[in-house]
Amino acid sequence: MKTNKNVLTRSLAVFALTSLLILAPVKAQNSNFHNAPEAAKQLKNPYEGQRGAAEAGRKLYASNCASCHGKQAEGTGNIPPLVGKAIQSAAPGELFWFITRGDADDGMPAWSSLPKQQRWQIVTYLKSLGPSSRAHAQAAHAIGAAGAQMTGAPPQAPFTDYRFEKPGTIRKITVQDLPAPYATNSSSNGPEIVPRPEGAWPKVPAGFKVEQYAIGLDNPRLIRTAPTATSSRRRAVPAGSGSFAESRATASRSRFKFSLPA
Repeated sequence: MKTNKNVLTRSLAVFALTSLLILAPVKAQNSNFHNAPEAAKQLKNPYEGQRGAAEAGRKLYASNCASCHGKQAEGTGNIPPLVGKAIQSAAPGELFWFITRGDADDGMPAWSSLPKQQRWQIVTYLKSLGPSSRAHAQAAHAIGAAGAQMTGAPPQAPFTDYRFEKPGTIRKITVQDLPAPYATNSSSNGPEIVPRPEGAWPKVPAGFKVEQYAIGLDNPRLIRTAPTATSSRRRAVPAGSGSFAESRATASRSRFKFSLPA
């Protein structure tokens, strides 16, 4: 009985040591940027340090990435910024691998459809952003956005903006109101957080009132993944919480509730 106990003890010790040896490389791999494989970390950026490639990457970023990560790569909501320590400390090959592969569970699409050269150009642009880029981006957001929007000229009919929207007003936009094909340049006009202009408030039908019940929220809009009805693949969807509405003029950091008067 004692001999069997010694054999069992030695077997457990050997098993524990073997498990540590097996798990050690896994732990080391998980320390890489988004668990990028070691082979990706060794990839070299063929355009590293090239200004032309960084400029091309900036344009590609504006059309493909800015709508989620912000025009200045400052991040939006719970979508992380692409400036700062995390990106600068990652190897170019790790960034290239992650851009190519994406992460559906985290709401990051795969960009393998972009040519290889363009993916490397985006990496070059991200690597060209210095540590001060985030502070610069945040400062740019805070510069007088409130007053400019409140005093600008009204848009040409039938178009409008939040200042002139109110319940019950209908505007008909026809094909004739739109620019002719190729008459204007393509534009990427994604969302961004701006200060709420002074005096801007949601407008509601007569008999309703609007009250602000929360301010200073860090992530009022979240991105979650949900399975589609026809596929097991997941897709990113915006998700709200609670039964409330938001002012379209606000910086998405406040919550409003609509209610009937007593």
